[in-house]
Amino acid sequence: MFRHVTLPLLGPTIRISVFLSVIGSIQLFDMVWVLTGGGPIHASETMAVTMYQFGFRRFEVGYASAISIIMFLLSLVFALFYQRYVLRRDTEGALTTMGDQR
Repeated sequence: MFRHVTLPLLGPTIRISVFLSVIGSIQLFDMVWVLTGGGPIHASETMAVTMYQFGFRRFEVGYASAISIIMFLLSLVFALFYQRYVLRRDTEGALTTMGDQR
């Protein structure tokens, strides 16, 4: 019953949750910064932490902006790919036409 009824009904929710989690992990900054500050020898450093350190600690704003553009492009490419191939299944049944009801 779980495999044939519950899990298919939870499918759209699970897909949206995965999408938001991946986009959030690309942009993760606050938790890493508060807990480790990038960690010992940059072990837990993310792209957002690297961007912050280059922009506000080393004052290499051009390099920090290049990192932000790369983060944006990664997020955009992932979002377009995910929307095209994974989320399309959720919106196909939701589209209706008004031509027959006039």
